[in-house]
Amino acid sequence: MNRFERLQLSKFAFPAMGSPCEIRLFAETAHEAQAAFELGRQEVERLEQRYSRYRSDRILSDMHCGARRSDRGQRLIPVAPGD
Repeated sequence: MNRFERLQLSKFAFPAMGSPCEIRLFAETAHEAQAAFELGRQEVERLEQRYSRYRSDRILSDMHCGARRSDRGQRLIPVAPGD
């Protein structure tokens, strides 16, 4: 049996960005699958923390709220490098 024949599909469900999410991956062991899932979940959390418009402390929230309050983008929103 080659290495690819030993791979098993694992599915991990979790909430993120206001939606149900699922990561599906192939791994040889449950331990490997869990470790890979944790890396993926951490990346989703990083992106959610940085870019979510639902978090009041994020720039997209400022932009979203500003667009609703202004007349056709009259309000300027400062953007820091890296945002």
